[in-house]
Amino acid sequence: MNQKGFANIVLVLVIVVLVGAIGYFALTRKQESVSQQTTTPPPITTQPSTPQVVTPAPADETTNWKIYHSEKYGFEFKYPELVRVGNVYGDGRFVEGLSPQGSLGVYFPGDFTGINIVIDDFPFSKPNLNCMKLNTAFARARCIYPRDPAADVFVSDANLMAMHPRMEMISGVEVLRTDTSIKVAFPSQAFFSMIWVGDDYWRGHKQPVKYSVTVNQIISTLKFTK
Repeated sequence: MNQKGFANIVLVLVIVVLVGAIGYFALTRKQESVSQQTTTPPPITTQPSTPQVVTPAPADETTNWKIYHSEKYGFEFKYPELVRVGNVYGDGRFVEGLSPQGSLGVYFPGDFTGINIVIDDFPFSKPNLNCMKLNTAFARARCIYPRDPAADVFVSDANLMAMHPRMEMISGVEVLRTDTSIKVAFPSQAFFSMIWVGDDYWRGHKQPVKYSVTVNQIISTLKFTK
């Protein structure tokens, strides 16, 4: 074989090698590109945030109510335009405020009494809540009304316990509370008693039971100021 033929063979081999190298390089790049495409994570979609709805606190219906205040005995409460605060007498007269005998009524339309307040303004043996903490109704009655021979029938233990008596604090004053009353002995040696009626009363008198809600609202505003 002459040198010219050998040179042609070498040239062909070089071309084949180059073509193979180029083809291998191109195939490798294509596989890398395909691999990158298959491993690319999907785009993250962001959900729009839902705005939080802030529920406003319910308005206090008693904010603009009138205020009954007793400077002498140191208590007050709020009441709406719906009611009258005072006393209705046998002849039909209505007199605002506490009576000379120490009574006060909260009258609803039709002069139905939803709340009664009675102040027993006389000295008694223990002018504090020690009387109310005694074990029996008899002992409590004797303590509060030491000169009353009928004190043993003042209230029965069974009736009192049915009203779920408990001690509570109202504006810094400890009171005896039941389901239908609040009682407290003032340092001035006066005995304060607030008594109210419930749903059965309003139903029995064919009056709106919603008045019972108003009664509870009035009671919730009771404060002692001395």
